[in-house]
Amino acid sequence: MPRNGEINIKFGVYKTVCCGNEIVINVGSTFPDCPKHPKLMTEWKPVLDSKLETPSGISFTRKNNDPAA
Repeated sequence: MPRNGEINIKFGVYKTVCCGNEIVINVGSTFPDCPKHPKLMTEWKPVLDSKLETPSGISFTRKNNDPAA
């Protein structure tokens, strides 16, 4: 799992292991500190299978192996 200060190598949604804060981060960006725990080591877990909500409010589950639209 990537940690704060490391460079991201895969675009995606990540959440902190400590408290579940989520970010969307681009390739080449540096993983930040957890906003609730600044200056401490933060591990960022990729969100692979998650419940997503569309702008219309319809929710669905997207699996990691689903093809992109």
